[in-house]
Amino acid sequence: MQRPGNRLRALAAGWCCPETMERVIDPLIADLQREHGEAVRDGRIWRSRWIQIAGWLTFFKVLVICAATHLTAVERWTTDDRKSLVKAAVISAITAVVITVLLVSLSAEDYPKVLIHPSPKRLLFLAPYPFVAGIVLGVTLGIVLGLGGRAFSRRLVAAALGVALMCSALVFVTVGWVAPAAHLAYRMTVGDTDLTRLDVGEASFGALRRKIEQVGRDSENDQFGFLVALSYDYHRRVALSFSPLVFTTFALTMAGCFRRRWAPGILACATFVLYGWLVLTVRPWLLQSWWSLQPWDAHWPPYVAAWCANAAVLVASVAVACVILVRSLHTTRV
Repeated sequence: MQRPGNRLRALAAGWCCPETMERVIDPLIADLQREHGEAVRDGRIWRSRWIQIAGWLTFFKVLVICAATHLTAVERWTTDDRKSLVKAAVISAITAVVITVLLVSLSAEDYPKVLIHPSPKRLLFLAPYPFVAGIVLGVTLGIVLGLGGRAFSRRLVAAALGVALMCSALVFVTVGWVAPAAHLAYRMTVGDTDLTRLDVGEASFGALRRKIEQVGRDSENDQFGFLVALSYDYHRRVALSFSPLVFTTFALTMAGCFRRRWAPGILACATFVLYGWLVLTVRPWLLQSWWSLQPWDAHWPPYVAAWCANAAVLVASVAVACVILVRSLHTTRV
């Protein structure tokens, strides 16, 4: 019978240096196995299970702390890694700003023409969703163009995934609270002061969840599709929150597949356009053609339609990873 903690130690051995294993991981695993063994010998089965769960949680907490300390230690980074990371950060920041400004400028004239001098603050209120698009594309191109064409170290991969998690948290806050408030403020800025009428996109996560529960108790609303629209908007926002992490995974696989950086850059832009098209066109509804991708034509549940775009990018990531694996196996045989 395998002792608890052996698999955790094997997982840590693949990422941690020998010094970290000796000073941090091994004592933690030893304490877990000792306490678990004592509980089993005393016949305290539930106590032993709780010790095992607590040991797992402590292990992953320590692993995250060690990883953060290791990544933020500048002296541990090689000069090449630092240059690549700075280059990726610059490309990501510039791309995010350019995409945000471009998308905001495209919708800047969308206001009632009766307003002779519209407030310039409306541009700020239009920015949250374009900012989300800028973050996703910026992170993707930063990894592809900044880190592509070279062998990835575990430190670079961990740093990229860490940045992606932070971007996902930022997007979650943006689409859950900032964007709805900005949308409502924009409507008031352009002269629509009817606060009794709230659009679906103007509700925060909490308000949207309460609205879904309220409408779900009233079966008469089902025939109008209001419950489906609310559920779709809720799941779509959650899916958007994971998009930086999904595209980071896709960018890492593509950057390791091509030697020339322009090729994965073009594919990344094309994938981003496809992702946006799926987000804007796939809707949960009931019509004749289940394959139709026109608005409100997809015969899918709300959560399936909302996560369709992320699933497509993940499938593309798996396909690229398979290509890399096949290529490496072929090179090894040759």
